[in-house]
Amino acid sequence: MESLFSRLQSYRPQEGRDPREDFFTEAFCYVLDKNKKLLKEYIKFLTGKAFPDVDPVDDSIKIETQRTFKQGRPDVVITFKDIEHSYMIICEHKLGAEEGENQLKDYFNILYKRKIKGALVFITKYHVSTTSLNKNGEEVDYTNDFIKEDGNIFALKPLRWSEINTKLKEWEKSVEEFQEEIYKEFLEYMEELGMAPITKFSALEMAEFCRIPRLLQTLDECLLGEAMNELRSFKGRSIALSTGTQKDPKWSYGTSIFDGTVSLNMGVYLSAEEFKSEKTHFDDPEYPELIIYLSSDPKNNLREKQEIFCKKLSEVEFPGSSEKWIYTKDVWKWWMVISHKSMRDFIQYGDNQIEEIQKWFAEHLRELKNFIDENEILS
Repeated sequence: MESLFSRLQSYRPQEGRDPREDFFTEAFCYVLDKNKKLLKEYIKFLTGKAFPDVDPVDDSIKIETQRTFKQGRPDVVITFKDIEHSYMIICEHKLGAEEGENQLKDYFNILYKRKIKGALVFITKYHVSTTSLNKNGEEVDYTNDFIKEDGNIFALKPLRWSEINTKLKEWEKSVEEFQEEIYKEFLEYMEELGMAPITKFSALEMAEFCRIPRLLQTLDECLLGEAMNELRSFKGRSIALSTGTQKDPKWSYGTSIFDGTVSLNMGVYLSAEEFKSEKTHFDDPEYPELIIYLSSDPKNNLREKQEIFCKKLSEVEFPGSSEKWIYTKDVWKWWMVISHKSMRDFIQYGDNQIEEIQKWFAEHLRELKNFIDENEILS
């Protein structure tokens, strides 16, 4: 059996993937692999109502990461047997993002084509979708906990990491004595990643809640005036100022213009995780980011033309501008070009902070507008 350090060293980073998910997955699977009783409890929990009497044979249990199939590379694959049947559990782990395009449908097909009993498990930190797609691209409701396809039964399990954390604590007696220390360390690691259940407000959080109306009013001011005038100079349908969690707490406050193929977004982001890549560096976690980004759906038939445009924009150095536009892709393979600046940099302006923030948005929107006018249009 591999050591924890070898497992962590072996994972292969992929473009568009969050390396923290791979790191966490390897650590989690190590804890399960070292504790077969714990792993059996986990298997029974994941298979749920579909296989209530399942009893895995110890020697048959195998947990793998990075296993590659024609349909994709799930985060975790667990295989095992009982007295009568063979089973496969496919797990997709997310620390924040939603599932990729057709991702669960593709993984469902791995189970279906093998004519094997199994489970498809989607675990995320914040948001649990109640539907996905089956092998035919038809919407399936997760709330039934399992579905039947051509005589085969497949367990469906949407979970939050806080639920997993709670269960791991319940199964503490299943942990081998010599593994107790690393088990406890892993639970602490989950808490550090925000994966433990939230059960109460702190006194400070209650006090801060009362300040939300003023905060939203201040954010409004940052995005109005000169900044809003420049945004409205772009063609398209404008979206009102609003908060957005995008089904997980990459909390944002902003607005956008959408012309049917491309979305232009302007706002303040509490977390810039969705924009992280080897080319973007949001290394100021204590302060929100001002962000302008242009993005396009992967299904857009003008994608190739627009992608060339954005790469070209990222190569330009605008006179008097301290921030370059950065070309990148997010985990859903939407391309985007981004300009950003930490709000820490605006503290120095004192009573003129909001005026300077509006000016920053306006200047970068003008850069973008002029570049669009001077080059081949996006649509």
